[in-house]
Amino acid sequence: MVKELSIKDIETIVHRDENRVMEAKETTGELVKGMQSGCAFLNTDGGWLFFGIHPTKLTILGQDVADRTRQEIAWEMRKFAPAIDLAAQYIPVPGREGKMVIAIYFPAPIYDRTPYTYDGKPYYKVENTTMPMPREMFDERIRLSNPKKFSWELTACEGATLRDIDNKTVDQAIANRKKVAQHYREALRNVPGIRFFDDMPGVRHNYSYFPVFINAEEYGMSRDDLYFKMKEANVLGRCYFYPLISTFSTYRGLPSAAPDNLPVATKIANEVICLPMHHELSEEDINRVLELIVR
Repeated sequence: MVKELSIKDIETIVHRDENRVMEAKETTGELVKGMQSGCAFLNTDGGWLFFGIHPTKLTILGQDVADRTRQEIAWEMRKFAPAIDLAAQYIPVPGREGKMVIAIYFPAPIYDRTPYTYDGKPYYKVENTTMPMPREMFDERIRLSNPKKFSWELTACEGATLRDIDNKTVDQAIANRKKVAQHYREALRNVPGIRFFDDMPGVRHNYSYFPVFINAEEYGMSRDDLYFKMKEANVLGRCYFYPLISTFSTYRGLPSAAPDNLPVATKIANEVICLPMHHELSEEDINRVLELIVR
């Protein structure tokens, strides 16, 4: 969690003169260039982006902040990929009525993660300069971020067609997963506060997931409590589609992101958990999961 800054904190950061991890812009008139530097921070060493500070004199001036200013910042934050939860701080400048410094912290990268782009382009820092990331560097970071994806066994098999797939193996895996789903359904059908989807007539399911929905009042335990109970026993469920994107700082200030405007999504996101599902789960494995849920 990023510390809430005071003007004294900002003065300390600015006068360290560490330009590689700090970027100052006089106003949000340079918002796009500022966000390019933010992307560079995300891909290099992390750093602070300030609006309302003279970029060469490093004088704290502040700037006017209207609702439109906040909306424009939120809009530009949406242009980062992968999506990242960023928060802008608005710090009043003493002695300058109505003027604020806008501060945004961009965390240092984790080098086994996908590199960030802003508005479809990656950037990085060379000393104190923001530069477009070379294609070779971007591709290498992509490979490092997901070595399994780029391993030989996942490389496209040139000339192969659907006829070359081992249908017997695929069909057997789906059949085994169906048995796991049936076992879960039989054990959980009459447990108060737990509901799940049944198979739809006429549809051939692949049983990739088995989501259940927890009504905390009826079940006596929230979804989160159940998740941690399972985790303590080294049974790893998954809080599916959680948290909602609408709760990210980039979006949560928008009226359309209010939970009251998304009642179904909010309810489902707070109730759903996917139970372990694999075609090689043994009956002992399944029962171990169920023992934690059926009380």
